Amino acid sequence: MRPWKRNRATLEEVHQVASTAGRRLHKRPNNYEVERCKIWLEYERRLVKPSMIVALGVTAARSLTGRTVTIGKVRGKPIDVADGTQLIITVHPSALLRIEDEGERHAAYRNFVADLQTAAAADSRVAKHDNSR
Repeated sequence: MRPWKRNRATLEEVHQVASTAGRRLHKRPNNYEVERCKIWLEYERRLVKPSMIVALGVTAARSLTGRTVTIGKVRGKPIDVADGTQLIITVHPSALLRIEDEGERHAAYRNFVADLQTAAAADSRVAKHDNSR
């Protein structure tokens, strides 16, 4: 059965896919792996037709923009994608967990939440604009 036709993957199947990839789950995928998964991303975008996408981390941002981005320069700012979707780029949540200093971690978390709030506000503006047509 094709994976997109089922509702859930079992833990064994997830482990098998992760093992097949030949790397631990928390390691950043290489360019080859990102390109191999792009078909799934494009399929999902065609199916869902989102007005807003939040890219969590550098890999997601690169996959969606087609270029390497510096999160610090673009985070929290709506970016118009060629198909009309808006994109917000922010840090990956796992990056927050790796911050050792508690004060810095809390500040980074507040910035992360602010990025998500920006995305929610931008998406509601997009939805209102689309509904007014």
